[in-house]
Amino acid sequence: EQFIEFNELLLFEDLNLFNQRMAEYLVLYNSKRPHKSLELMTPVDYILRESKNCNMWWTHTT
Repeated sequence: EQFIEFNELLLFEDLNLFNQRMAEYLVLYNSKRPHKSLELMTPVDYILRESKNCNMWWTHTT
């Protein structure tokens, strides 16, 4: 929402530039920006920390 508020005019003036900036923003938001809900960690740091405790992808054989 925040990105759209600041870049709404680009939707009508330069869609390619809008898409480029949106992609850059999504990379920033999803990998580099700290989030309060993640104890001020970046999403990447949170995933790396939590994946050590997750056995979701471990296979079990008998």
